[in-house]
Amino acid sequence: MEDDYFTKLEENLQTLYTIAEKARKQWKDPTPEVEVPRAKDMADRVESLVGPYKVADTIRHLDQQGFSREEIALKVIDNIIESDFRGEKTAEQCIRTSLAILTEGIVAAPLEGIAKVKIKTNFDNTKYLAIFFAGPIRSAGGTAAALVVLLGDYVRQKLQLDSYKISEEEIERYIEEMELYNRITRLQYF
Repeated sequence: MEDDYFTKLEENLQTLYTIAEKARKQWKDPTPEVEVPRAKDMADRVESLVGPYKVADTIRHLDQQGFSREEIALKVIDNIIESDFRGEKTAEQCIRTSLAILTEGIVAAPLEGIAKVKIKTNFDNTKYLAIFFAGPIRSAGGTAAALVVLLGDYVRQKLQLDSYKISEEEIERYIEEMELYNRITRLQYF
């Protein structure tokens, strides 16, 4: 009974995609192809959302071995770094793909919540990893958003980068800004 239901859903979905593809080929829409690819599982969603190519096979393999989502995210980072080291591009791919795994490829956070990933230089000329967040990171949820920082630190270590080194001037500026902000808004915890 349940199998019949899902078979019917799949058939109807295929019919709708066929209709959409025919309409697109007649240029009755701005683009000639259907933009939303079909995904049969979480691994497909991650690969079509952020890539890289063939990561779905790796995710499925690790999932079948019983690894947790967090473990899969770390192992995929290892695979990406081993297969294609390109500095900043690799770091960004690692962060986006691992976040997509944690959020199961169903939110915009891996695409729009991570504004960019950069390798920057500390005041002592060592290199560090910087992750820039944007508002849509909130769709990942608090836990996943916080895990991005941990994933970033894992990537940093794998790429043999130093940690960020804050200067005395930045510490003093932060203290001043927090005091000013507290005067205006009254922070719950100061």
